Amino acid sequence: IYITPKFRKSGIGKRFFKILIKEAKENKCGRIEWAVLDWNINAIRFYENLGAKWLNDWKYYRFIL
Repeated sequence: IYITPKFRKSGIGKRFFKILIKEAKENKCGRIEWAVLDWNINAIRFYENLGAKWLNDWKYYRFIL
């Protein structure tokens, strides 16, 4: 998910996550997971302010094709 700079700090991201969480709960999902780059401090703060927890027990890998 990417919010263009024009719409940042407008509450749209928070509204999006509230709707996402509501839908996930209604569909009996046990969790929501996503990735964020470690240098994206604004996004990290945003997620933490929403109550998301950093999972330090996971490592991400990829193949570049």
